[in-house]
Amino acid sequence: MNRVIGVPGPHGFESSVATTASGSQSVCVIGVNVGTGTDKQLGCQTVVIPAAQPTSTPSPAPVASLPTTTPDSTPGSGQLDGGAMPAATSGWTRIFGEDFTTPAAPGAFTKTYGNRFVAYDGFGDTSGVGVYRQSAMSVADGTLRMHMSTDATGRPTGAAFIPLVDGKWGGQTSGRYDIRLRADPVAGYGLAGLLWSDTNTWEDGEIDFPEGDLDGNATLSNHCPGNPSANCLHRDLGTTFSAWHTYTIEWTPSKLTFLVDGVLVSSTTQNIPTKPLHLVLQAATSGGQKPPTDAAGDVQVAWVSISRAG
Repeated sequence: MNRVIGVPGPHGFESSVATTASGSQSVCVIGVNVGTGTDKQLGCQTVVIPAAQPTSTPSPAPVASLPTTTPDSTPGSGQLDGGAMPAATSGWTRIFGEDFTTPAAPGAFTKTYGNRFVAYDGFGDTSGVGVYRQSAMSVADGTLRMHMSTDATGRPTGAAFIPLVDGKWGGQTSGRYDIRLRADPVAGYGLAGLLWSDTNTWEDGEIDFPEGDLDGNATLSNHCPGNPSANCLHRDLGTTFSAWHTYTIEWTPSKLTFLVDGVLVSSTTQNIPTKPLHLVLQAATSGGQKPPTDAAGDVQVAWVSISRAG
């Protein structure tokens, strides 16, 4: 190179290559020949690419591009819930649907809905500083309320549930999952709707939607099957949880599709889970720090639907 351009000293090239790969990768440089001769491999080097972190992923969908709620479904507008559960979507057969039409006082959710849901009760939450209690769940005015607060002992309290299809535990290897919900912007608490392994094996895959801090934005993720510490897909939707929205995951053997109020927000045909996963909705502390003791509010769920193709 020096001889050709007539300058002394070492020289080279610098370039950036976009990739979704992570871990140990081989990077090679090839000199592409022009005219007589052949291409020449100049050398290879092994590099380690760290797993992508959700917090560093750009937000591709600003608020303006997302569907908006109708006036009568906005919190404070007079409607007490997010509306009735619609009929099953064409091409899908509903195998579970709950519209929360039967009232249940705080502490009576399991007694009222125990044949329809497993409610977490008495064990630590995912961040490790709070506890799940079924007493934080109640149903009124066609809405399930999952109440976030600090109890009298100083323990932050949340709630979580798993739907039971025909009263039985177990998921599917594909399906459509719809949840209509909203949440108060409660500091220190978060929400995670996810498809989780029937055998509690993270490597089987994890699909998260919607997920995020209650006072932050809704996000979606597909953790890489076999390497779940890496996210094969992550999007920040750029919208909060404060308004009613229907969040949908469509999972087929060849594609994952994410919709808000029936509008596509993301999809992928890569790294699709193949093992049985089941639906979970968790509302609990976020970030590993205790929330302010006066932080309190609700995650509200209008209805839940699970379908299979056909």
